[in-house]
Amino acid sequence: MEQDLGKLFEFCDVMIKLSIDLTATTQSGELRQNNALLNYNFIDSFVKLIFTLMKISEFNKQEFMSKILDLIRSKLDLDHKRF
Repeated sequence: MEQDLGKLFEFCDVMIKLSIDLTATTQSGELRQNNALLNYNFIDSFVKLIFTLMKISEFNKQEFMSKILDLIRSKLDLDHKRF
């Protein structure tokens, strides 16, 4: 179970980074100039996946969400330092 949870966190880490990056780019891959035009479909889909995983899984949900939020914070901190 621990190995499965570790793989799940690796998957979520990739999905968080990808979702946030895709939100800020256009379909052609260019950085969006206007924040009002951000595409939140990727983040919305990721959130739905997280809720589905929490409903069907038997792991500690509080620990799981804590780890997910930590991964999101890490990605946003990295982006903030980069820009």
